[in-house]
Amino acid sequence: GHSKLLQATCPHHNCPRRMTPTEMATHNPKMKLAWDRSFFELFLQRSSMHRQCPGPDCTMVATCATPTASSKSSSRGTATGVTCTQCKTSFCFDCGNEPHQPAACADFVEWNRLFKSSDLWIKKHAKPCPGCQVPIEKSQGCNHMVCENCGTQFCWLCLSKLRRHSEDHVCHRYDPLQDMGGKADSEASDKRWALFASDRYDSHNQAEAFVSEQILDLQGHADHMEVEMGQLSSLPNADAKDDHDMNADDDEEEEEDGHGSAARSTALSAMLVLVDARRFLKHSYVATYARRHDPSTLTILESHQGALEMLTERLNQLTDTNLQSKFIVRGEQGIRNHYRAMDFYRMSILNYMQRVVTVMNEMHHHHHHHHHEDGSGNQ
Repeated sequence: GHSKLLQATCPHHNCPRRMTPTEMATHNPKMKLAWDRSFFELFLQRSSMHRQCPGPDCTMVATCATPTASSKSSSRGTATGVTCTQCKTSFCFDCGNEPHQPAACADFVEWNRLFKSSDLWIKKHAKPCPGCQVPIEKSQGCNHMVCENCGTQFCWLCLSKLRRHSEDHVCHRYDPLQDMGGKADSEASDKRWALFASDRYDSHNQAEAFVSEQILDLQGHADHMEVEMGQLSSLPNADAKDDHDMNADDDEEEEEDGHGSAARSTALSAMLVLVDARRFLKHSYVATYARRHDPSTLTILESHQGALEMLTERLNQLTDTNLQSKFIVRGEQGIRNHYRAMDFYRMSILNYMQRVVTVMNEMHHHHHHHHHEDGSGNQ
């Protein structure tokens, strides 16, 4: 469509001269409108500093202050996620897909090609119990399984045995030798890698969906929460501030409201960061899968991935805690500490995600540097 309109020639019989926009405006205003739109769309396609928002019927255009190295090319640096101010759609500025930090655009596209369409997306609904080998089906979100046949507790993802339910167990490292009886035959190993990575991706994806649900609940039940939190808690430094703002003759209820909304906003910000963290972790498996044959990068990536998973699981435990029962056991101070911890983990996760992106971009530039040196050396 674009090219035909933009190549439109003079309407006189067989005249090859291209029409100028001004002539078009006088000759056919409707056509001029279409021409403008085509010109604009072509510009957006070719410009590395602009991207049309992919949101439904949204006319906003995202601009990027500096043309990034990765702009719309398949560079390996991490991509830039943006959110439209108008329709709130989040997307990757570089490739227009959903935001997929810390995975590079090319890796993300390749991942989708591999998994969305192929038999690798097999939902393995049953796995053998590591204790008695009876096939077990997964029924709920938690990866901590208990075999009904022999009582063995194990991790659904890596099938290692666990001692007790509260055990901090994060399995994110794939051991290519564990399955092959020692010989890492590359095609079979790739397949195992793919299954492992997609398992982990799914797991974070489910957790992300679950937290998103909780957020909707929290926003929907604001009033009910207000009351519940008001009875329970005053927040770190919310109490000091409130005392100054309140006149002594104000009634109790208002004070409780203040605490309730402060508590709710702490919980809400924690959950919003959890959604980001789950999305980030999910795509970190896209990144590790793409670098499965590059041991040095992989080691760095996996250690960051493991640390971020620990922080995320911790924050998730905090947002899942039943505060009523915690209040009964730990009292007001316990609730205060609970919210302090929530804030602490929320900030840690934000800082850590930022750090991983920085590290990956540095590794990426470092890589490129070496390639150039090799090139010039050979000339």
